[in-house]
Amino acid sequence: MKLRKNYEICIFIVVCILINCFGRALSDFLVLPMRLDSVGTVFTSYVFGPVCGAIVGVTSNIMYCLRSDVSMFYGLSGLVVGVTVGVCAKKGFLKSIFGAMSTAFVVTIFSVIITAPLNFILSDGATGNIWGDGVSGLLREIGCNTEISNVIGEFYLDFVDKVVTILILFVVVQLYLKRKKKSKKQKKN
Repeated sequence: MKLRKNYEICIFIVVCILINCFGRALSDFLVLPMRLDSVGTVFTSYVFGPVCGAIVGVTSNIMYCLRSDVSMFYGLSGLVVGVTVGVCAKKGFLKSIFGAMSTAFVVTIFSVIITAPLNFILSDGATGNIWGDGVSGLLREIGCNTEISNVIGEFYLDFVDKVVTILILFVVVQLYLKRKKKSKKQKKN
């Protein structure tokens, strides 16, 4: 029985890594103003906690880096997303829409704190996304300082990405709980 449970956990984690990779590829292909590479991470964090979520986040980033010219240091962002969502889930923050959006905001702030300096070190502040770089460019054109412009460009990307990602998690969990409750009610009758 324990072997089956471990097998199911491994399958879940592999699927979540693939979801992250697919989300990033879809985002790149459609040129979206987000990365969509944390959906599997937040699901793993919610179900199995911060450590498993961090493992999925880092592994997904490493896999993406192997097929592109992006640095593996960005895996730190996946680690922070996994840990933050896992901790917030354990504290019950994802039980309400307010808590979910608050979690998205906190994850955004931590992601920007990790990613923006990496952008400066590895790519002269560029986000690697046309939308984020467009926001940075617009701000520089109107006279904003380069560093602030690039940080705001990264915030723009991370905020949209994390809100959408956490909303996906919140909706799926709510639908699952509603279905589970309905199933229990039917068994009683």
